[in-house]
Amino acid sequence: VFFFFKQKTAYEIYQCDWSSDVCSSDLSVRIGTVEALKKMGPGVVPSLIEAMGNDSARIRHGAVLVIDGLGTDAAEAAPKLIAALQDPDPDVRKGAMAALPKVSPEATKDAVPTLIEALDDEDSEIQFGAAQALGRVGPDAETAVSKLFAVMERGDFLVRPAASQSLAQIGPGAVSVLIDGVKHQDAEVRLASVRALEKIGPKAPDAVGVLIGALSDEEVQVRRASLSAIGRIGPEAKEAVPAVVKIVKEDEDEFFRIDAIAILGQIGARGPEVYHTLLVLIPDKNDEMRIRAATVLGSLKSDADEIVPLL
Repeated sequence: VFFFFKQKTAYEIYQCDWSSDVCSSDLSVRIGTVEALKKMGPGVVPSLIEAMGNDSARIRHGAVLVIDGLGTDAAEAAPKLIAALQDPDPDVRKGAMAALPKVSPEATKDAVPTLIEALDDEDSEIQFGAAQALGRVGPDAETAVSKLFAVMERGDFLVRPAASQSLAQIGPGAVSVLIDGVKHQDAEVRLASVRALEKIGPKAPDAVGVLIGALSDEEVQVRRASLSAIGRIGPEAKEAVPAVVKIVKEDEDEFFRIDAIAILGQIGARGPEVYHTLLVLIPDKNDEMRIRAATVLGSLKSDADEIVPLL
């Protein structure tokens, strides 16, 4: 099968000095060459590994892009990708960070110390790439937790969500740091911390207490995210039931109240106070409020003996 681009087939690109096309001043030629090489499969990997040692940053970058596209078929290039994480050219470093987890998730674990160092890079895109790569490592990147949190504190609109996501992917090992984050003076850090805890969900029961406090945060987004996080934690968040019931009964924001009703269902809240709170809403003038209350009550059919006397 031939892949034509600028009158060259993929085979011709491979047989000739393809590096000259990767270095072309014509962007379309560079992109076409990279795409053609990807389609040639694992057979091109030895040449790509060799190209990663080239003096030209553009050739090194092109080779990394092709390796990225080959994924696990280019696993033998993992050591070169790890070395490329410290390449003097920022584009090569970014490309290596993106490619390494796709090529060899196992080898990415060996790169954790280098990726942690990259979180201090002056280039925010490199910080972003390092945070993403650490997140893909998951719990084995727990040594990166404190640095990721520091990045989340100082990060911009690009880096902060990536650091938050990475902490969520690391999971329970990040919970204690995120609990501190929920109490941070910066609302953006509080929000990013709560969202990470929400993603960790049932594995973050230790965060329930601080999330209850955050239901009264001055920032609406933090309050909403905290309520959602409590719901994601589920039955382990039963200590939050009184606070959630209070929202259903008293909060001025109807949408927040409606969300809180659903959270009572996710927690599996029970007891006379919960039943009464929901029953009162059945005749409510707000359709969504009635539907949510009826839905949660319907999920408590096994408690009918306790609910019926309250009607």
